[in-house]
Amino acid sequence: MKHLWIVNHYAQEPSGPGGTRHFSFARHLLEYDWKTFIIASSCEHNTGRQRLGDFETLRADCVDGVDFLWLKVAFEPISVLWLRLFTMLSFAFTVLKPATTRALPLPDLVIGSTVHPFAALAAFFLARRYRVPFVFEVRDLWPRTLVAMGAIRERGPFDLFFGWLERWLAFRSSSVLVLMPGGIDYFHSLGIPRQRLVWLPNGAELSDFPPPPTCIKAQPFQLLYCGSHGPANALDTVLDAMAILQTRGVSSSALILRMIGDGSCKADLQQRALDLGLSGVIFEPSVPKKVLAALISDADGFVVAMQRLPELYRYGISFNKLFDYFQAARPIVSASCAAYDPVLAADAGFVVPAGDPLALADGIDKLRQLPYLERQRLGLNGRVYLEQNHSYPLLGQRLASHLDSLVSHDDNR
Repeated sequence: MKHLWIVNHYAQEPSGPGGTRHFSFARHLLEYDWKTFIIASSCEHNTGRQRLGDFETLRADCVDGVDFLWLKVAFEPISVLWLRLFTMLSFAFTVLKPATTRALPLPDLVIGSTVHPFAALAAFFLARRYRVPFVFEVRDLWPRTLVAMGAIRERGPFDLFFGWLERWLAFRSSSVLVLMPGGIDYFHSLGIPRQRLVWLPNGAELSDFPPPPTCIKAQPFQLLYCGSHGPANALDTVLDAMAILQTRGVSSSALILRMIGDGSCKADLQQRALDLGLSGVIFEPSVPKKVLAALISDADGFVVAMQRLPELYRYGISFNKLFDYFQAARPIVSASCAAYDPVLAADAGFVVPAGDPLALADGIDKLRQLPYLERQRLGLNGRVYLEQNHSYPLLGQRLASHLDSLVSHDDNR
């Protein structure tokens, strides 16, 4: 049995909200003789829930057969950049303490996963310590995302430093895993050979999420958003679209928007809905992945949005929420500027321009008024696309094959 360490500051188990990418990979890698240990923060990123007790500094847990090592992080600030940097560095330094990983079996390979690069940097030094291959997994393009969102200044010190660190890690890795399809072109433009670049997108556990029953329901039409309520999610555009529909006479008896999740913008969004007088918008708390299936089976359709940042999204997207939507076999309205949009690729709904509330309102209204059989066709298209391209059994097999090739190559050196 080979041992894989994954360092991901924000890794999530199924009992909480958010993506469970590495948990799912760990489950399926067992089939290919890889035992995975996920090293993550004790503080849940989206909710602030603390997994460890007051006097615990770390704890090893086995969750449904997957091993987690939770490292004590007191809190996860979202909106204050310097505090976020402090917790990121604190996590990375804790990972590198020899006592932290002393109880784990020695690794045969280490994956360092962003969002932030310090977790990946810690993974690189772990790989060097044990003289095993290091894989750099890029789940978000730092610092391009921070610049596009206005969090840091382009060509400023943070931009230059994070850009340098991203390149440094990519060049020193055995391979780079990217979630966005255009990520291969991005890193190749930095000088990384294509043979060291692997597209491994997000996916879904189909066995945990059978297609919900299809049936014609009485009004109102239920439109769902499930995911983070942060700046990148452009939910103000969704609320503005609902306000436009309300002025057109579409009442809450005909259309309801349920917004499930948490995030730094949620309170502002709730106030905005009040200011707009939106009677058909319901805010609900985030739910564990295991509960999500029952909730979204009530949906008639889904909505997803992004900021109008074509330079950032020209590399594509791999939103976890999209794959949850596809699992439910319901059509989707996507307010998108991505060069590659899975909704379009799957023929699973409508894509309208990002940042345009009028276009989004038209898309929602069009979806709402589609004949039931056409909505069913679009939803099933999404489910089939997911099964053929993004199921975790399929992606796990691809990852295992790639890891085997890296270990074999390292053994032959």
